[in-house]
Amino acid sequence: MNLHKQKAVRELGIPEEMYDEIFKVFVDETAPVLVKLRAQISSQDMEGISGTAHFIKGSSSSLRLDKIYSLSKTLEAQVKERKGILEIEKTFRELQAAFEEAKTAGSEK
Repeated sequence: MNLHKQKAVRELGIPEEMYDEIFKVFVDETAPVLVKLRAQISSQDMEGISGTAHFIKGSSSSLRLDKIYSLSKTLEAQVKERKGILEIEKTFRELQAAFEEAKTAGSEK
């Protein structure tokens, strides 16, 4: 069992099977949200980027996906601090990679 799953199961007091179900929903729902986020970044829709990052931050926090949570939080802060689009794009690429990593780890039993 991977570390985020162990942490979530322990902290939330839920069975592994329930975590697996919730994680699958997270993956299924977050994949299209990342596509939306990429489009918002391309069009430099800062309000949209912030809102979408906030959504991902909340759902990843519940599952104790710390890297995804941290990168989403960073994206939100970058918009608030009016960072350049190149910095935001870099963080987005890191977020996508973290999502793929978590998805792969979550599919391993």
